[in-house]
Amino acid sequence: MKILIVTPHFPFPCDSGGKTAQFNLLNELRHDFDFSLCFPLESETAYRQLATLWPEVKFYPYRPPSYPCWRKLLLSGINFMTRIRNKLHRCLNPEEAKDFVRSYSCLRHFPEPCIPAFVDQVKDVIQKNHFDLIQIEFFELLALVEVLPEDITKIFIHHELNYIRAEREMALFTYHSSFDPDRFRKRKEYEFFRLKKYDAIVALTAHDQNILTHDLPQQQIFLSPPAIPVSFSSEPPSVFTFANKLVFMGSPSHFPNLDGLKWFVENVFSLICQANPRIKLYALGNWTAYTRKLLAHPNLVFPGYVEDISALIEGSFFIVPIRIGSGIRMKILDAVTRYIPFITTTIGVEGLAFTDNVDCLIADRSEDFAQKIIALSQDNIRAQQIVFHAAKKLNDLYSFKSAVVARQDLYRKWEKHE
Repeated sequence: MKILIVTPHFPFPCDSGGKTAQFNLLNELRHDFDFSLCFPLESETAYRQLATLWPEVKFYPYRPPSYPCWRKLLLSGINFMTRIRNKLHRCLNPEEAKDFVRSYSCLRHFPEPCIPAFVDQVKDVIQKNHFDLIQIEFFELLALVEVLPEDITKIFIHHELNYIRAEREMALFTYHSSFDPDRFRKRKEYEFFRLKKYDAIVALTAHDQNILTHDLPQQQIFLSPPAIPVSFSSEPPSVFTFANKLVFMGSPSHFPNLDGLKWFVENVFSLICQANPRIKLYALGNWTAYTRKLLAHPNLVFPGYVEDISALIEGSFFIVPIRIGSGIRMKILDAVTRYIPFITTTIGVEGLAFTDNVDCLIADRSEDFAQKIIALSQDNIRAQQIVFHAAKKLNDLYSFKSAVVARQDLYRKWEKHE
């Protein structure tokens, strides 16, 4: 069976949850199906490495054209004028400018169309090859369905329900505009109008699957969880000893990460530091100079790229203070396989079957979040119990094999229709 996968995020290296979700399944299924991968090129090195690792897969990288100097100057001018316009808008609307979530919200911009040259390449790849199925990944490429051939099966992998994210962002606005409900309605309509054009929509969690059934035919929605290779780093420690370290893992390019860490630093971390001035928070990921300045705190450390994080996270607590978004947080699973207790919000653990005060700690109010971390930091026995329960649940409920079989069955369902 020939399958074309079109993704905006090349699945290597696995430095984000979305990339990891793609990589694990493709890596396992590449011997069973004839995969082709079309993607915008992010790194020539990463592309070459994966092409060597996956010789069975055909790759169609989109390389953006090299623009002449006059066009670069024109684009620079447009960007400059856009910044001036945005600054003027903030000056004229000071209350709106103070609303951090609003300033980054996806509601501020209507979904951008796909790059025309990339769309042309996708169409060219389809025209020159025979495919039994076309798989589109991520919301950014949702609208590609408009140019795909009608006689080829089309499935969409929904990593994050965008309208749910928009709804949750809107609930956190401190400044509300009378235009917000209309913007939200149009965004939701945009999403579902195109989802209905796919033959199958794949949700990664049962939670997202249930949400989608409210607006789409149930027979159009399929559950295919991310394949999680439950490979624990070592034997569980006989005694957990808290080493005055909190760890956040994620990139600010995904706004829910930036929002979550900013909320934690401003509303939770100060309370923790008052109780324990020696505690440190390590933010792992590619944090820019701007975001480091935005989040500056004397007890907050940005380690930068760390090849092996084992020593850094030993004896730490993982924090997952996510307030917006949907889908699944792969960083939680990484914490569990390393025998690290995690503290999260309800949204942060959404889609995963971990239970408060048994497998993890869950809190949505800043005071509760801080108090749970402080209490756990003073009780190594309880931390050890949480680690044990979470590892057992991950091993019992999240089978790598069953996730692979679910995706195999989905593909073969459409293969039988040929």
